[in-house]
Amino acid sequence: MPKPTFFNLPDDKRSRVVEAAIDEFASRPYSKASISRICAVADIAKGSFYQYFTGKLDLYRWLVFDELGSRKMAFMRSLGPPPPGGLFVSFEHLVVAGMRWALANPRYVRVAEWSLNPGHASDLRPIANEVHAMTVQGMRAWLEQGQAAGEVRSDIDLDVSAELTSTLMRSGLDSLLRRRLGADMWELSAKADEPLAVDQDLLREIAHELLGFVRAAVGTGEGSGWALDIDSLPHMPPKHNLEPS
Repeated sequence: MPKPTFFNLPDDKRSRVVEAAIDEFASRPYSKASISRICAVADIAKGSFYQYFTGKLDLYRWLVFDELGSRKMAFMRSLGPPPPGGLFVSFEHLVVAGMRWALANPRYVRVAEWSLNPGHASDLRPIANEVHAMTVQGMRAWLEQGQAAGEVRSDIDLDVSAELTSTLMRSGLDSLLRRRLGADMWELSAKADEPLAVDQDLLREIAHELLGFVRAAVGTGEGSGWALDIDSLPHMPPKHNLEPS
C-alpha cells in the first residue's frame, strides 16, 4: 500500500506518478520496468518515490488491485447493472462488460497481464496467486447463489466447480476470441494505445457461446428473475474477461 505521503500529494502530482507508472508497466515487462523512468516522467526525485512506496512491487500491486480496480469498477457501473434473468444472464452481461473494458483500455490490459502471467518474475507470483484465489472465491460465491436460486445443480462440488469454471472463463474466452477475432485481448492490446473497435453484437455472441457451455456444465436449465450485484465482483482488474473481471 502507498504511504500516507502519497495520498497527501496534490492531485496533479499524484496523477503524474500514477500515469507514469501505468505507461511504464504497459510498455515493458514488469522485470524491465524502471522506477528511475517513472520518476523522470513524473518529474519527481527518486528519493521522493520511496516516501510514497516501499518499492516497485508495492507500486505495482497497488496499481493493479486498487487504482485500476477502481477504474474498472467505475466503468462497469457506467454500463448499468446486469439485467434480471438469473446467474447466466448476469454472467453474459459481465463478460461483455469485461471485454468492453479491455477494448477501451488496452494499456490497462498490458499492465494487468503481468499479475496474471508473471513468467519468470518470481516476486509477482504471490500477486498472481492472490488474483487467482480472489477469482475462485468470487466464482464459488456466485455458484452458491445460483444453487439457492435453483439455477445451479445441487450435486456439484462447489470448490471444484468454482476452480474449473474460473479457468474456463479465462482460457475458454481466449480460445473463442482467437477463433472469432484471430487474437485474444492481450494480443489485440499488445501494441494498441487507443481504444480498439470490435462489433458489440460479436462480443455478445462470444459471451453467449461461452456461457452456454458453462450453463450446460453446471446449470439446471431453470431460469430466475434475479441479477448478480455488480459490487460483488472481485475487486481486481482481470485482464479482459471477468474471471468473471
